[in-house]
Amino acid sequence: MSMPLRVRNPQDAAAGVLLLGICLAGIHFGRDLETGTAAEMGPGYFPMMLSGIIGVCGLAMLVRGVSRDGPAIGAVRLRPLLCVLGSLMAFFVMIAWAGLVPSVVAMTFIAAYARPNARLVETLVLAVVAAVFAVLVFIEALHLPMQIWWGAQ
Repeated sequence: MSMPLRVRNPQDAAAGVLLLGICLAGIHFGRDLETGTAAEMGPGYFPMMLSGIIGVCGLAMLVRGVSRDGPAIGAVRLRPLLCVLGSLMAFFVMIAWAGLVPSVVAMTFIAAYARPNARLVETLVLAVVAAVFAVLVFIEALHLPMQIWWGAQ
């Protein structure tokens, strides 16, 4: 006699299903890219590897969702959702005309207010650190051709 599968931790199970969906989408959209090998990576190598890692994490979360007790899925809070999505949209819109530093600073400030008790000084420090880090990684280390400030290359 088989025992029916019971979700004991709905939060983890839902997160696992979401991650598995992201994995499948990554595999689907990257299927036409040549992957190559670890020694000679093609343009599809990293997306496929990342999709695989996300899939393994999703499977682990799903297993945890059916094997351990956990909390139910709570109500959706709009403020964090809108702030995080808004920060991504602000970065996407600003990066082309404002440059990397203003885009990162705006994204950080908008995302920080997903928390009801966000503090201005903490957010300012985080924005400066994130902007400096972005410049060091993308401009200095990777030499990506992007502007740092308005009109500056």
